[in-house]
Amino acid sequence: MLDEVLLHMNLYGRIAVSGMISQYNLKKPDGIHNLFCLISKRLRIEGFSEFDFRHKVSEYLEFAIQLIREKKLLFVEDIAEGLENAASAFVGIYHGRKLESRLFKFQLSENLKNLGENKKNIVFQSNMLRMLV
Repeated sequence: MLDEVLLHMNLYGRIAVSGMISQYNLKKPDGIHNLFCLISKRLRIEGFSEFDFRHKVSEYLEFAIQLIREKKLLFVEDIAEGLENAASAFVGIYHGRKLESRLFKFQLSENLKNLGENKKNIVFQSNMLRMLV
């Protein structure tokens, strides 16, 4: 994906990089083939981690909570219903087709009685939210 981004960047553009979830489970991570764009377009790429900004968490929460209350910052919930849809929905996360944070909901069959109730709803979230309000 970075190769495609490099081709479409403006002169003196800046690219912030964090996460790289699409690379996590690859046996051979993707390489970058359009590095000449960095020079010809005078680009900057900078990696960052959320840990770099821990000292600003309280300031962020104050700001974000106000936006949530004003309905200016919305949480989009994307739920895949049923075990039969879980695999394709989960794979979609790693190919950029869906939201980074996705919920999967399904019912356990009645033969799993050791969990208590005969039918139990299970919700699995692929990437935990970093901020809960």
